[in-house]
Amino acid sequence: MQVFVDSIITTSGLKEDLNMSSVVCKQAGAVHFNKDFGGGASSDRLILPAVDGCGVKVVKFNFVKGFKAQGVVQDCDETVYIVSGCVIISDEQGESYKLTAGATYHAPGGVSYNVEAETDGAAICVLTRSTDGGMPDDD
Repeated sequence: MQVFVDSIITTSGLKEDLNMSSVVCKQAGAVHFNKDFGGGASSDRLILPAVDGCGVKVVKFNFVKGFKAQGVVQDCDETVYIVSGCVIISDEQGESYKLTAGATYHAPGGVSYNVEAETDGAAICVLTRSTDGGMPDDD
């Protein structure tokens, strides 16, 4: 994990901007807070930019069969790795993609998409500075 976070920070120039001087490590179960999306879906806020003094936000999203989110838009870039389960991602052009464990997707900042969970599962979401400069928040 440290190598991945360092490569994101280095390639975007954030390490210097944020004066980051140490690696951010979290043990299993260590979260800042849990955000409830209703119906059993929730996310654990694992690493937050301002709180942890870094340029990324890392979230574990726990989804349940039937969960739907329409018009998801972030100010920053979002890259997601599906750990378990199955989701359908549809983009602004109406294209749909069925993603299962091991799949990834990337949504640039400002791009709208929809998510629908076909099964229970989990995903790791990494939010980073967009090319337009949008930074992840601490929510």
